[in-house]
Formats: sequence, C-alpha cells, structure tokens
Amino acid sequence: MSSSQRAKFSTTKPTSDTDSKPPKLKNPSFGGASLKELGANRTVRIVVIIALTIAGTAESIFWAKVLWAKFGPSPKDQGDEA
Repeated sequence: MSSSQRAKFSTTKPTSDTDSKPPKLKNPSFGGASLKELGANRTVRIVVIIALTIAGTAESIFWAKVLWAKFGPSPKDQGDEA
C-alpha cells in the first residue's frame, strides 16, 4: 500500500502543508425576484396578483373575526342594553 493511499484514510492530523484554510467565499448576489425576471407573461402576472389579493382579503377577514371574538362585546353584554 502506498503512502498516498494511507493518507486518505489516516486518523492522524495532516501535516502543515495540507493544513491550509479553505478560500473565503464571497457573499453571492441573487438578483431581484420579479415576475418579469421569472418569465411570466401578462396573463400570469394578473392571475398571481388576483390570487394574492383574494388570499390577503381572506386573511384580513379571518384576523378581524379572531380579534372581534377576543376583544369585542360578549353576547351577554348586548342583552343588558335593550
């Protein structure tokens, strides 16, 4: 068995010439993520905007109902005012 094959599977600390640090990687730049850059045509953009609008409206209604149920008047309070 040659010494190079032994070095691959050795459990000893490598010598100083192979103890160099890996090169530092630069922070990669990921350009913008617009629909135009993704190749979406006009129809796809309209569908995505409509879908996001519907999802946003549904989420707003959901949270409004949650907050109203938590902080709004209870049904017992409404009967006393009449």
